[in-house]
Amino acid sequence: MSEGGKQEAVLPPLGVRMRGISIFLFPIVLVVVAADQYTKYLAERYLQPLEIIPVIDGVFNLTLHYNKG
Repeated sequence: MSEGGKQEAVLPPLGVRMRGISIFLFPIVLVVVAADQYTKYLAERYLQPLEIIPVIDGVFNLTLHYNKG
């Protein structure tokens, strides 16, 4: 106990904490990467290069464009 009768918090070792974070974040990262790959697949399958498809007129459009870099 520290002064004043209060208990000090004891953290688990860093490796244990990182493992817990990794177990939590891995499924999120997996879903994000899978969604990214699936939307790229859909864009290549259904869009023509430089074709503009309005989703919200004047605000949001879908366009297939390739980055050469």
